[in-house]
Amino acid sequence: MFVTPDMEKIILDMTNLQGFRSGVKNRNTVFPSLSITPAVGEWQEGGGQLLSFPTPHLDNLQTVEKQSVYQTCVKVRTFHSGRDERLKVDWAFGTRRFFERQLAVLVQAAHRITDSRPPVEGSALKELQSLNEEGWTVFIRQLCSSLQEQNPSTPLSSSSAANTPLSTTAARSKLNLLCYLCCVAGHKVITNMLINSPLLSVLTQQLRHALNWDAVSALSDLLRDNLKNSKVKHFLLPPLGELLYLIASQEEKRGSPEGLWFVPAAAYTGLMRSLREGDDSIVHHIAAKAIENISTTDSGSSHRLFTTEMGSALWYLFTHSDVEAVRLTAISSLFRITRVVPAVFSAVIDTCGPAAILGGVGGAGARVQQHLLTAMATALVTSRIQTPTSHRPRHDLVMKVLHCLESPSTVTRAKAILLLLLLIQDNSDTLLYCCRHRFIKYLERDLREATPLKVNPGQSEYLPQCLDLLVVYLTGVSPLILEDVLCALRDVIGRRHQSPAQSRQLKHTLPCMSVVLDLLSSQVFRSQIVTDGFLAQFGLLLVSVTSIESNETNLARALGAVIFDELIRTCLSSVKVLSQHHALITSHHRAVVDAILPPLTTLAFSKNVECSVVVLMVLSELSLTHRSHPVGPRWYESLLQAAEPVPLYALKLLVSMTEYSRQTQRLIKRSRILPTVFQLIMANRTHVNSGMVQNAVALLCNLTEDSVSGRKPLKHSGLIELVVTTFSAAAVVYLDEDRHATRKIGHLVLKALLELLHNILKQTLHLVRSALKSQRLSCPAVDREAAENLFLANRPLSQLSTPLIHMLSTENQEVWAESIPCLYLLARLYRGEGHDCLSPSCLQSFPHVLSTHMHMMTPQIQRTTLSIIKQLVQTTDRSDWLECPEGADLVSLLKDITTSNRCHVDVVPLAGEILQEISGS
Repeated sequence: MFVTPDMEKIILDMTNLQGFRSGVKNRNTVFPSLSITPAVGEWQEGGGQLLSFPTPHLDNLQTVEKQSVYQTCVKVRTFHSGRDERLKVDWAFGTRRFFERQLAVLVQAAHRITDSRPPVEGSALKELQSLNEEGWTVFIRQLCSSLQEQNPSTPLSSSSAANTPLSTTAARSKLNLLCYLCCVAGHKVITNMLINSPLLSVLTQQLRHALNWDAVSALSDLLRDNLKNSKVKHFLLPPLGELLYLIASQEEKRGSPEGLWFVPAAAYTGLMRSLREGDDSIVHHIAAKAIENISTTDSGSSHRLFTTEMGSALWYLFTHSDVEAVRLTAISSLFRITRVVPAVFSAVIDTCGPAAILGGVGGAGARVQQHLLTAMATALVTSRIQTPTSHRPRHDLVMKVLHCLESPSTVTRAKAILLLLLLIQDNSDTLLYCCRHRFIKYLERDLREATPLKVNPGQSEYLPQCLDLLVVYLTGVSPLILEDVLCALRDVIGRRHQSPAQSRQLKHTLPCMSVVLDLLSSQVFRSQIVTDGFLAQFGLLLVSVTSIESNETNLARALGAVIFDELIRTCLSSVKVLSQHHALITSHHRAVVDAILPPLTTLAFSKNVECSVVVLMVLSELSLTHRSHPVGPRWYESLLQAAEPVPLYALKLLVSMTEYSRQTQRLIKRSRILPTVFQLIMANRTHVNSGMVQNAVALLCNLTEDSVSGRKPLKHSGLIELVVTTFSAAAVVYLDEDRHATRKIGHLVLKALLELLHNILKQTLHLVRSALKSQRLSCPAVDREAAENLFLANRPLSQLSTPLIHMLSTENQEVWAESIPCLYLLARLYRGEGHDCLSPSCLQSFPHVLSTHMHMMTPQIQRTTLSIIKQLVQTTDRSDWLECPEGADLVSLLKDITTSNRCHVDVVPLAGEILQEISGS
């Protein structure tokens, strides 16, 4: 009871005391109401727990119930008595579940439980639940009196009770009663009612007076005596495991295991035997679960359980149990033991062999895979166990782990990544094997978050952290591989014969170049790998490849043709990948020009056609961003005269070089490259749509562009004839494709020819105009003569008027739109002379283009088309075309243009002029 200072003052006042005794009360004196509270100081246990004092509720002494006072007194007494016990149990941990374990310990220590005791039936439980408050009070009172009948000091153990028949009978009765309470306490509602009843204090008193407080020893002895009784072990193993876990956790928490607990070896022996012996899956599950709980701690007592024998027993249970829950618990226990003592799993690997581990990783669920992967990684990190020395078992292990990267579980993939990181460190063979089996693809998928993450905030960051570790390692491994390859090649460059040690070193290091290629091909790693230093190293490697390819260094005999060819192919593929990413290599311009381009220009003349083609393709790509090229015209001439398909890719390179470089254009014009280009076109005139003709014409277009702006024109014998022949053939092929509605590929060559023709005609018109202007200004006759010669030399181009007119009937806008300017220039220069440009077949094209494509034509194109018609009408006899139906259709269309409001105002007068020209003729 707690008395306040005011209450104490009133009580100690003798006047008030005498007044109360005599029955005469002072009207100014009123005895205060007394409140009752538990005397436990400031300590309070959480609500709803065993020693929580907010229940039962205490307030006024006059109104409080006796039962509530009794319960509070029991709790206060239990609290104070628990402080002085030698058993150093932290009562803050004394929850209802812990106290139930102590009661079970008392039952097990008092008597060996047999199967002859019938279980409590469900009807009895229902009867207990249906008791009213008065009936429950009577029931509890009877229980308490039955437990207190025997002298509390009388021992409860069967050995001491057996000394006298009277004590034996009393102990047997009490034991049966406690067994009954153990059974009914399994029901949640009844357990709560028993905990909140006076029975709790009686049981606490019985527990305090028990001579044997060594519950672990008692349980161990009972387990030893009942190892063949599965039902008994169902009751013994759970409390034993919980007590061992409590001991281990308390020792880990306090950090001073000496003197706190004594755990007999029989306890661990009983757990081990329960795990290994018998065929009861429930017993195996309970034992494995107890070991799993204990292994989550790291204390001195728990280490006695972490032995190689325990590891072998858990692995055997995992591999031989048919119950999935037992298998999962067993492998989880083994994994947790490995975290504390990694040598346990190392011993399992040595005993069972890698094949057994592979079987466990491959055919298991996600959680089992996680435990196995973690155990293997832990053993690798701490114990430094060696992976299998032969390639076959090691590759099998890596393949199983790679398959784990396909798991939908992010945790499984993360643990697989960590294990692979450990396996590939300082092991280039394993890294090479991983890259050959889609390792980089798996990483890219997870790095790009292609697979949705599980909704688990704790797991969402785990996978990215593991990926970051692997990315950092792989980013740094590429320069190391290059350095190893260069060192191996540096020792053999220039030598015709290599020593056996050098051959072994080359066979070991050279295949690793494919790892560099895989990393360069990855969008994730490429930008992190490519640096100026990396490009400088790669340039040195290309120099070595040049020496090998030219047979200055003979590696074919030492390595074999396969490794030799694979090295060259891998190096060239790597350079090809780099050349296709212009934004990346542009920032390393100087390194590319100094280190990469020189050996590539040498490799272009390789006797290996495939090598030469790849190099030319790479140079074509690089020329788009690195226009300085340290080679002369003879370099190109040699390539154009090489065997197929080298000339094709040499032309592509020339097209790339001349597209932006005026200097290269002038260099080629002064060289002997153009006759070779003309020969290539004429040799492929029967395949006018081939890539050879297309690239050759594109090169000529680039060369003639420089002449259009007033510079020196492109003059070369055979150019005009080549253009006429090629254009005519291309037009026939294109129109045939258009008529048969086949797959149109001829328009690519035709577009290039139209551009070339337009450049030549525009240049010719420019020079003729300049000559006419100089004649009026009395300029030298030399310019006039040059213009006249050019005009006459290009006169054969007027033969293309008819094919150009036919191009107007096509539906391809790019073709007819490019044909109109060329036709306009021809009409102005040569006015369709000598050719029947208004034949019925040609007359069909003009109405078609004006009526069908009028809505797509700009006013300028419309005027240009009508100007072409006007020029042709002026130079053609009226009787030749006007009387045919096609001519009448053209006249009708022109009349419609003059009277229609759909045409532009600048177009209508020109149509009227054409009609006047026709009528005047």
